Amino acid sequence: MQETYSPHNLSLKFDLDRATALRVLKDVLPDAERTKGRPTYTIATFARALEAHRLKNASNANDGPIADGISDTASLTAA
Repeated sequence: MQETYSPHNLSLKFDLDRATALRVLKDVLPDAERTKGRPTYTIATFARALEAHRLKNASNANDGPIADGISDTASLTAA
């Protein structure tokens, strides 16, 4: 079995704050529980959840007002 990590350790490995790591993992089933009530996750599980979290937030950014027919995200992508 692969090694699992706490949300705090994953936040350190991915250079995120703990609150963000907890938001990313909010709806993700843990891979293991080393101690009862303390879920742990593999790096692969966290990476997939983080990618989904970032895609969700990027799509929310595109829902905002559009200035000059181009959103901020689209103009950054074009640059």
